[in-house]
Amino acid sequence: MKIRRFLPVFIAIVAVAFMSCELYDDGLPPKAARTEFRSMYSGARDVEWDREGTNWEVSYEIDRVEYESLFDASGKWLMTRKEVSYANVPDVIRTYLSTSEYGTYRLDDNTVDFYQTPDGNFYRFELDDNGRDLDVDVTESGVVSRARRDLF
Repeated sequence: MKIRRFLPVFIAIVAVAFMSCELYDDGLPPKAARTEFRSMYSGARDVEWDREGTNWEVSYEIDRVEYESLFDASGKWLMTRKEVSYANVPDVIRTYLSTSEYGTYRLDDNTVDFYQTPDGNFYRFELDDNGRDLDVDVTESGVVSRARRDLF
C-alpha cells in the first residue's frame, strides 16, 4: 500500500531529472562556468557538459546549429567552435588561403571549423596534399598558419 502512495512521487522525480536541460556526464561543472555559459548563450538548447582536463567543454544547439565551447573552472570563456560549409566561408578568407603556400592543397571535405576566441576568430581548414593531411588556420585579418593544437 505504501508503494502506491509513493509511486507517483517517485515517477515525478525521475521525470524531472530526465527533462533537465543540461546533462553533466563528468559531474557538475563549476557554477562560474555554468553562469558564464548561460549569460553568453541564453538561447542554447540540448546542453551537454564534459570535463576536458581542467576545463569544461559544453556542446549545445542554437537555431539548429551545433556549437562547442570551452570554459575553465573559474568560468573564463576560452573558445567556441562551429562547423560551417565551405560555401559559407567569406570570400576574403578563401582568397587568403588560396594565395598562401597551401593554395594548391585540396580541401578534405566541404566543411570548415570556425573558432571564436578571446584573441580573435579564425577558420580551420582540413587540407590534403597527396595523402599528407594538414590543418591550416586562417584568421579574419589574413594570417595563414599551421593549426594551433592547444584548442580542441
